[in-house]
Amino acid sequence: MTTNDIPDITAIATLGLGEAGTAITTGLAQAWRKDNPSRRILAVDIALGDNVRGAAIKDRALAIGVEIEGSYTKKLSDAGAVFCVVTGIEAKNAALAARDVLKPGTLFFDVNTLTGPQTADIAQEMAKAGIDYVDFAAMGGFATSGHQVPFLISGPAAQRAAAFL
Repeated sequence: MTTNDIPDITAIATLGLGEAGTAITTGLAQAWRKDNPSRRILAVDIALGDNVRGAAIKDRALAIGVEIEGSYTKKLSDAGAVFCVVTGIEAKNAALAARDVLKPGTLFFDVNTLTGPQTADIAQEMAKAGIDYVDFAAMGGFATSGHQVPFLISGPAAQRAAAFL
């Protein structure tokens, strides 16, 4: 597949607005969205409703300039690419919740630290809905490299994902 086969993605979502999610989302806002009002970024973090953490997450989203939701709503269906950066324990739950509202062909970058069997299980579940699962392995720290952390990607949609990245 070539980049000519990739429709212009006008909305991206980040699942999880912790350290890595914030770094990725900040980088997307600066390098991808820039000042283009037709490009949207949505962040989803289920901790948004927490007293202390929720307020900090909302403040981060406002500082970055992105929409924030506390649940996996239909707004996610606009996303052509999703970066899932939640805790390993929540990775499958987040993927399945997002799968229910994402459109077939959405690039789903799984940035979570998981075992091979966990990754294969989530990939299989996403494929049932036509979601293009991409295993994303960071080769450094988001705290030091931000969104420019070196990475490896794999999966059936890796070539398409690489053309997007």
